[in-house]
Amino acid sequence: MRQSLGLVSLVVRDYDEAIAFFVDRLGFRLVEDTCVPEQDKRWVVVSPPGAVESRLLLARASSPGQAARIGAQTGGRVFLFLHTDDFWRDYEAYRAKGVVFVREPKTETYGTVAVFRDLYGNLWDLLQPTAGYLARRHAEDIPSKRPQAGAVPRRAAECSCGQLGLVAEGEPLRVSICHCLACQRRSGSAFAVQARFPAQAVAIRGRSHQYVRTGDEGGSCRFHFCPECGTTVYFVPDSIPDVVSVPVGVFADPGFPPPQVSVYEVRRHAWVGLPGDIGHID
Repeated sequence: MRQSLGLVSLVVRDYDEAIAFFVDRLGFRLVEDTCVPEQDKRWVVVSPPGAVESRLLLARASSPGQAARIGAQTGGRVFLFLHTDDFWRDYEAYRAKGVVFVREPKTETYGTVAVFRDLYGNLWDLLQPTAGYLARRHAEDIPSKRPQAGAVPRRAAECSCGQLGLVAEGEPLRVSICHCLACQRRSGSAFAVQARFPAQAVAIRGRSHQYVRTGDEGGSCRFHFCPECGTTVYFVPDSIPDVVSVPVGVFADPGFPPPQVSVYEVRRHAWVGLPGDIGHID
């Protein structure tokens, strides 16, 4: 069984001023803005950049009681916790756009944090969690490896320390074994196995460093690895930027779909055996 919070309502005074704050100042994405004339309201949803499930419903107050809650949904406590992969980038960007911080940055055991006010006065934590904190939290959050029949698969992958990870929705476009020398060096093995997904089906969390590698035939590929533990979690070939490739091992799932093709077999180690029904490309 898997459940999640679909939306969190934030009571606002005006739709457009709220959109301007969250989209223009905080850099959120406007997911939906639909007019509902029979209820004299709009259905306005925003989401932090890169987020998969965390979304805010900007709900305009429609009664005196609701209006009294604008800016005070939690009675002065911190209301929402905005995680980031680069605290100082976002802190400086927010200050430059006039966002008011009421508590200065502080380093805690769980990460670097500061508290800011939204346009109505609700308090938010801006937090960059430590790798250890993320590892503990995401160990509990990894979705089921084997979805129920008929369900869209959601597979989670992450680095060794848990700081960098992703969730891929749907079946992979292709799973391949590559024997090229560059992949052997990158994987530290005699070959590499990777799965391709449409970029729009992959949600990435955490910080990564990038290494641009030129392959055996001259094509470039951008590899993203965790700056804490060094694990490569995904890579994007320059020739197909709308596709994200993920090393199968970071899914840590023995039930992952098998490879359909073996490439660069001219570099294949003589002792490596392959499934009988796999495709072959020299």
